[in-house]
Amino acid sequence: MATDTILNRNVDMRFYSTIFLSLLLVAVGFSSHAQNAVSEFVVEYKVTGNNPSVNKTEGDYLSYGFKGSKMHMSLINKMVDLKMVYDNEAGAGLLLNSMKMGSINMAVELKAENLAYEKEEIVLTPLKGTKRIAGYKCQRLSISTPEKVIEVWYTPKLKPQDFEFEGYYFSELEGFPLMIVETSPNGVLTSTATKVLTKNVEDNLFDTTIPEGYTITPFEKINGKK
Repeated sequence: MATDTILNRNVDMRFYSTIFLSLLLVAVGFSSHAQNAVSEFVVEYKVTGNNPSVNKTEGDYLSYGFKGSKMHMSLINKMVDLKMVYDNEAGAGLLLNSMKMGSINMAVELKAENLAYEKEEIVLTPLKGTKRIAGYKCQRLSISTPEKVIEVWYTPKLKPQDFEFEGYYFSELEGFPLMIVETSPNGVLTSTATKVLTKNVEDNLFDTTIPEGYTITPFEKINGKK
């Protein structure tokens, strides 16, 4: 879920868009309705790894929040402070990207068609073993794609509702991942849940107001298109 980011004054928007879309599609690629699962929750992660972008001292910080048809995602590392909110029912959302190098603040308005990507061919392999993470007993499996291998520890006790997008890496899980170990040519990234909140999820977490000082940027620009 967390990813490598190289951001400066001459930011490569195509490279950055790959990072953004990976985070975005992971978040919205869930099919709902795991039985007896909590659907309103916030999960906070610490991200570590040998990728050059990761803060080797403190790690990176990632969070996801779900409430009804709304989703929140935020990523904070040494180079970027990123926030994304999306309402699946309304088919609209907002991405806020604050680049710490260069003082660039971008606001990108999102529409449902921005998320319409062809499902990548993947292979899911159940693995033996269980692990307790952030208080939840998690099951283990491996997800293989042509470019990477992802080891996932997930709990069936958490599951977003009302997200019917075409599936992505975690769409076929009957639950929500609390630990993700992603191995690719860029290195290894491990996202581990440190806190799970299942009560009193605040509505302001899903606010789509554009803050002062942000420049509205077309989605096509961050996606590497003119």
